[in-house]
Amino acid sequence: MDEMVSEIKSIDAVSKSDRFAEQDSIYNARVMQWRPVIGRGASCFYYVAFITLFDTMVTTFDFKIVNMLMISRIVESIGHQFELPGYYFAIGTDLILIALFTMFGYFAKRQQLWAFIVGAVILIIDTLLVVFLEFNGRNLLWHCIAVYYVLNGCMKLEKLQSLKRPVREEYP
Repeated sequence: MDEMVSEIKSIDAVSKSDRFAEQDSIYNARVMQWRPVIGRGASCFYYVAFITLFDTMVTTFDFKIVNMLMISRIVESIGHQFELPGYYFAIGTDLILIALFTMFGYFAKRQQLWAFIVGAVILIIDTLLVVFLEFNGRNLLWHCIAVYYVLNGCMKLEKLQSLKRPVREEYP
C-alpha cells in the first residue's frame, strides 16, 4: 500500500513538473516576444530627444528639417519675438524638453510604466498641436510613428507586468 501511495505521489510530482515546465516556457516565450517591442517604444523617446536637439542646433541657420516637438517650435517663435534674450529662453526650453524625453527613454528602458504613460501623453498633446496649429504632413507622420511605437511598447509592458511567472511547487 505504501508503495502505491509513493508511486502516485511521484506520478503527481512528474505531472506538476511538466505543467510547470510548460507554463514557464510559455512565460519565457512571451517575455522574449514582447521585450523588443518595449525596447523600440522606449527608444522612440531617445529619437524624439535627438531630433529635437538636432533641430535646436540647426535653428540658428533658420533651417528646419523635422519639427519633432511642436511645443519646442511654439517656444522658439515666442523667443524670436523678444530678440536675443528670448532666443536663449527658447534654447533653454529645448534643452529641458530634450532632457525630459531622454529621462523618459531611460526609465522606459528600465520598464517603468509611468514613463511610457507620461511620455505618450506629452507626444499625443504635441501631435494634436501639429494637427490644429500647423498641419504639416511630414511632421504629422513622424508624430504618429512615434506615438504608435510608444503606445505599443506601453501596452506590451503592461501585459508583461500583469503576467505572473509560474512558481514551482515543492513537495516535502
